[in-house]
Amino acid sequence: MPRVQRIQRSILRTRQDTDFILEACQGNRKCVCIGGGLLGLETAGALARRGAEVTVLENQAWLLPRQLNETASKRFQALVQARGIAVRAKVNIRELAGAETVHGVLLDDGTTLPADVVVISAGVRSNTDLARQSGLEVKQGILVDSTMKTSHADVFAAGDAAEHRCMLYGLWVPSQVQGTVAGMNAAGQVSEFTEIPRSATLKVLGIELFNIGVISPDAATDRVFETEADGNYYFLVFRDSLLVGSILLGDAALSNKIKKVVDERQDCSRWLQEGYDAGHILNTMKDLL
Repeated sequence: MPRVQRIQRSILRTRQDTDFILEACQGNRKCVCIGGGLLGLETAGALARRGAEVTVLENQAWLLPRQLNETASKRFQALVQARGIAVRAKVNIRELAGAETVHGVLLDDGTTLPADVVVISAGVRSNTDLARQSGLEVKQGILVDSTMKTSHADVFAAGDAAEHRCMLYGLWVPSQVQGTVAGMNAAGQVSEFTEIPRSATLKVLGIELFNIGVISPDAATDRVFETEADGNYYFLVFRDSLLVGSILLGDAALSNKIKKVVDERQDCSRWLQEGYDAGHILNTMKDLL
């Protein structure tokens, strides 16, 4: 197969695939990254550093919709664009234009974006074929209970393929915990997996970002604190006396401390009763935790 054709057919699974894609994007080539999630943005950043002219396309209303609220995403997008990466949100792809080689991305609104290379990073789908063929109950993933047991009493599942209480984590830490729980129960011990607040840490083009738990508060008892200082954005969500969610953009120095408070369900009522604002709460975390 001619080398120019492989640019639009290469799959990113090995170091060799990575090297090939990076080489294909050198020399101010136009690259369109479809997908504005964590992996899509990390890819866009890597290609931009190699000199590619990069555009990120996202079909949701803003970048990182699973990690950021709209306010944080707008700030994040401005930082990304300031580093030379173009961003278009709320767009749908109609087709990749070209015959033997790609030369553009056609959008639903009729716009065609020129492209020498297209990278698609559009989510994760569990490989559940074997489980389905074996008769296990499957929805988005292999259904498991809190012991990681599937619909068959002697079969356990864990990690990216396991769906627990309608949740597919697709992250290393929950997968590791699930594997431990599954192994213990398979060996005759008793262990249960409890829900883990989703969290993510991203660093693209020098932009630090951390999020955990609730980013779209909807409970009647939710209290939101947000502030911006020195160009950094901080967002905290409390439910009753617990910290249940947070976004840190630009300065993620408190990420480990916040994750500990959320994961351990520490009582935060002292901050709320004293009427602290977001700045006071963050400073208290720095001093006391």
